[in-house]
Amino acid sequence: MWGTKSMKRIIAFSASLGFGLMVNSVAIAAVPTLEIVGASGNTSTTGPSTTPQTNTYLFNPDNPTANTFSQDYFPKTTVTYSFENQQYPNGNNSGLFFGDNAGDTAERRIFIPLGEQGAPRNSDFTSSRLNPSMGTGISITNNYGTRIVLNSSILGRNVSRVTSGLGTYFGDVVVTFNKPVKNPVINLSGMGGTFGGIGITANFRLTGSPSGTTIRLLSGRSLSVSGSDIRNNATSYGATTGSGGASGSVQVENANTITSLRFSVYLASDASSGTGWGSSGDAFVFSAASVDSMVGDLFVSKTNSTTQVYSGGTTTYTIRVTNNGPDTYTGTLLKDVVGTGLTATTVACSTATNNKCTTAPALSSLASIDTGSLASGEFYEILVTARVDAVAGSTVTNTATVDVPTLGSSTGVSCTALNSDGITRSFNSTTGACTTADQDTVLAAADLELAKTSDKTSYDVGDVVKYTIKAWNNGATGVTDAVLADNVPNNIASLYWSCKSYGTAVCPSSVTNENETNSLTATGLTLPANGKDVNYLEFTITGLAYKSGSVTNTASVTTSTFENNLTNNSSSVDIIINSNSPITNGSSQNQCLSGQSVNLVSDTAFRAYFVDNASSTYDNALKTAGTSPTILPNSVMYGTGANGALQLKGRLNWSNGSPKTSTSGATLKIMVDGVVYATLVTPAKSSNTRASFTAFNGAQVDTADYAIGSYGTDPVAINFTITLPTTVTMAKIVRTEFQNIRPGTNIIGDDIGVGFNELNMCLKPTFEMNKVSENGTDSFNFSSFSNLSNANAETITSGEVVTTVVGTAQSVRLKNSASPVEQGSTVAYATPNTAISFAESVSTLYSLKSVECIDSNAAVSGNSSGNLGSLSGLTQTIPAENVKFASKFVCRVTNAKKAGYVFSGRVFNDNSGTTSDTSKAYNGAVDAGELGIAGSVIELQDCSSKAVLASATSNANGEFRIQTLQDVFSGRSNVCLVQRNLTGFDSVSSAKASNVTATADSTNDQFTIPKANNVTSYEGFLFGDAELQLVLSQNGQKTIVAGDVVDYPHELTAKSVMNVLNVVESKEQQPANNQPWQSLVYVDSNCNAQLDQGESLLSSRTIKTNEKVCLIQRVVSPTTAQGGDRFIASFKVNGKGTYSTATAKESNSVNDITTIGTAGLSISKLVRKTTACPAPSNNTTPFTVSNQAAKGDYLEYQMTYTNNSNKNLVDVVLKDSVPIGTVYGAMSCTATGCQTEANAGQLKWTIPGVLAPKQKGQVGFCVRIPD
Repeated sequence: MWGTKSMKRIIAFSASLGFGLMVNSVAIAAVPTLEIVGASGNTSTTGPSTTPQTNTYLFNPDNPTANTFSQDYFPKTTVTYSFENQQYPNGNNSGLFFGDNAGDTAERRIFIPLGEQGAPRNSDFTSSRLNPSMGTGISITNNYGTRIVLNSSILGRNVSRVTSGLGTYFGDVVVTFNKPVKNPVINLSGMGGTFGGIGITANFRLTGSPSGTTIRLLSGRSLSVSGSDIRNNATSYGATTGSGGASGSVQVENANTITSLRFSVYLASDASSGTGWGSSGDAFVFSAASVDSMVGDLFVSKTNSTTQVYSGGTTTYTIRVTNNGPDTYTGTLLKDVVGTGLTATTVACSTATNNKCTTAPALSSLASIDTGSLASGEFYEILVTARVDAVAGSTVTNTATVDVPTLGSSTGVSCTALNSDGITRSFNSTTGACTTADQDTVLAAADLELAKTSDKTSYDVGDVVKYTIKAWNNGATGVTDAVLADNVPNNIASLYWSCKSYGTAVCPSSVTNENETNSLTATGLTLPANGKDVNYLEFTITGLAYKSGSVTNTASVTTSTFENNLTNNSSSVDIIINSNSPITNGSSQNQCLSGQSVNLVSDTAFRAYFVDNASSTYDNALKTAGTSPTILPNSVMYGTGANGALQLKGRLNWSNGSPKTSTSGATLKIMVDGVVYATLVTPAKSSNTRASFTAFNGAQVDTADYAIGSYGTDPVAINFTITLPTTVTMAKIVRTEFQNIRPGTNIIGDDIGVGFNELNMCLKPTFEMNKVSENGTDSFNFSSFSNLSNANAETITSGEVVTTVVGTAQSVRLKNSASPVEQGSTVAYATPNTAISFAESVSTLYSLKSVECIDSNAAVSGNSSGNLGSLSGLTQTIPAENVKFASKFVCRVTNAKKAGYVFSGRVFNDNSGTTSDTSKAYNGAVDAGELGIAGSVIELQDCSSKAVLASATSNANGEFRIQTLQDVFSGRSNVCLVQRNLTGFDSVSSAKASNVTATADSTNDQFTIPKANNVTSYEGFLFGDAELQLVLSQNGQKTIVAGDVVDYPHELTAKSVMNVLNVVESKEQQPANNQPWQSLVYVDSNCNAQLDQGESLLSSRTIKTNEKVCLIQRVVSPTTAQGGDRFIASFKVNGKGTYSTATAKESNSVNDITTIGTAGLSISKLVRKTTACPAPSNNTTPFTVSNQAAKGDYLEYQMTYTNNSNKNLVDVVLKDSVPIGTVYGAMSCTATGCQTEANAGQLKWTIPGVLAPKQKGQVGFCVRIPD
């Protein structure tokens, strides 16, 4: 027995999802919710039971003003209550169980209204945390919960009734939702009861929930919430709410979703003493009343407004997701998966008013599109364009599905089943998803396409422009009436086009190309289906670039047959016909007057060009052209145009070919020195009627176009001027190049005539110099020239003159180098408006008296007739403002001689030169081919103190000249002339002129010159030097086999006549203790790099200057040498000059390195003395490493060869040589088939076949020591 009903020992425990619940009387704003009501569970189920209890939530769109509950929302939400951690388990009578274990059926029911436990009021509960008036808005009759019994009798009679805190822990009630929910409201009814005068109550603690979960009290009586604890706060406990009992609403809150809550259940009493709990307990209803809900009516529509699409084309689907409420959806997912045969290409938001789509999703996200927040009545709409890849005759289907959010459900009211005009729709009551599919039949269509290209992207006026148009049909159905149109811009003239067909395509029946238009039209094109790269037409359009500018040319194709793609029916190509930028920069001073210029044109004939389909050229040679021009190119500069531009003037005329309907354009290029500066283009049949005249490469033309005339008629008067860019300052050849552009054999070209009148260039200023020497004659030099060049445009750097007549003007030779052999010129040319300057070199004997520069052509140039220059020191300058076009400057330089002395002569190479006569060497006379020595220093010294009084350096010819104004003989009876040798030279001779008194010393480096009365010039001294050197050529290096003989060629040369004294040899053998090597140096008399019969060892001899003596160093290797042995044979040659005081000189040393190869073959060599050659068979004398013999004895050598490698050796060849000082006798060999050969002391054994590893053999030979 549980006692009387007044004990109120049952608590109902119910969870409800949603804000508004059934209200009693208070009206608040309608908030659609999911609620636990009578229809949410089985009201006939009874206890006791510990089996989990599940209730299904019903949708109430009118909460809290009505109770229109509906089970038609999907997916449904359920809540399940279960017990865990039972502290007092006992089957269905455990410490916690559902229903009751006593009373009638009604009293044992598990699922009951809130009002049936604890006598609560409607106002004890709150429908929503958003309700502005807490404690209103719920019906305790219509809102249900689950009855739970807290069985205190299970504690026993001896357990203390006194409790503390929340009371005695009995176990956990776990609340589990089948899908995530948010912010559930828990309603508690009937907490508390009595037995035996003791009050008891259930208390709770929230012990399991997602992180961030909190609870708070919304409303109730005697109910409190502190932290996670929910307790009855009555002073003494009872069964009736407000009289010891507690009821009310508790809000569970979390920003995130909740799927499970765990409440620990405790039993508390108000007893202060005593034991025993009797057969009693507390019963209560635990009711989850509301949570945030998201229930609406979600619907997706999809259509492309047709039931037919075309293969290869595109179709656009409109997909709209609509929420017909009541809840707002957040996180709804739209899935638009195009079916087989379709490829999505673009996606965009539609422009429908109030569309919630503002940013189009990416193509890659079509399988999952978050539509954002959709309130009741709002929609999200996109446009998806898809390419139809499916073949004609098939069908394609595009399906769109909208899924409810994780927290949401849908009533499915608007997502009604549909199957009409290819549109099908269905609702999934398990997931709440709405799906709409659009199925279309695929038809075949034409798809004409053009591709237009040009052969280049950039053209010059006059170039042939070539367009290629390719037309084909991508569609599945062919066409026979296609029309191609191309309106070519007027920048192009002389149009012609042709058609070529490929496969089964057919060229047009007609091509329209009228005389005075650039519009081209072709009709009746046949383009079969699927013709790309197989069945297509190719049109070629040619024309002449007529006028500069950017040109966009668009061609298009049309047909009456349906096309599913019109975006490819036209094609454009952009080209540039280059424009010209005139080059006019420069100084106005560069422009001369016509009287200061010269006309370079001599051929003024008018020439007609009319040959079709060929290039005709003519070179008009100007007066500056050729190897012998009538006007030197460097004598003219700039022109009569602005800023000195050159201007070419002449006459032009042209006419159409006849008949014009079959004519083509022509070009005439006018070039100067290979560069095109203007082109005339005739229009032929086009919308242009005048010939264009266009400048190129920085030039300008004064006339842009010409009306039609007659190509053969000379206009006589000048009608064109081509102003060349100011960067052009010279012209030699004017070329005309005529080309008739003839695309067909029946086309007649336009014709052109041209002639030239003028090309005026300004005359550059000229410059000449004269020298007048007073009181004597001498050589004079000038330097520091500026702004002067010779006829070859080479810069003038020096000037020189040797005066031969006192007081008479003589021309100065103007040179572009310091070379003594350069003759120079007497006339130079200057750049106008730039100063001219020069300086006279300091002369020891002459002083500069005056410089006068006049312009002999002042009447034309505009200069004054007086002296135009100014002298500063030794430098004369003609100002830039006087250096005018056509000036002719003559500068007269006058010098007067001063007193002084001259010592001169020559240093030369006294080595016999090219005479090949050894007696001519070192003889103190300059013979043929004996050249001067440059750079030798000659000093004039005080003979006693050796103090240097003056000095000079020999020039390129070896000449020297010391000029001094001082009286070098003052206080001296003589002076010494001393020569310093260059490195590598020896003094070998000296001589002087016969009219000079002087004494040479024995070193040939010094003359002692006594003072002679009335003599100031001491000239004719000769110092003979020579390079006394012997030179040996190259080192050598070779690898040989043991016993080989090797020759190394060398050359010995002498820079002067030399006597060879001896050869100095050195030899290095590695290893040093082996059988010795041999080397000797021979004269290779025929220079064939071979030692021939009769060629002897190098010995004393005389070598002429630059004579080459061929040598051979012969190296003989021992047969016992091993691989890797090395021998270094070095030698040098000693010699001296052929004059009496010459000293010995040593040549350089050459080194020849010989190495024995390492092929794996080793050889040992022994010798013995014998009585005959070959030795008798009975000779038992042993072979030894060394031996002694006398004249007349015979020696026999034995060589043993062994293969020390790990591989076979094939066709072994051994070599040796007859020892020097012996006479060859005979050779021997033990191998089968062995061949022997003796030639000029060289011995060779050829052993055929294979010599296996470790295999040995022997060869030998014998010699005689002569008497």
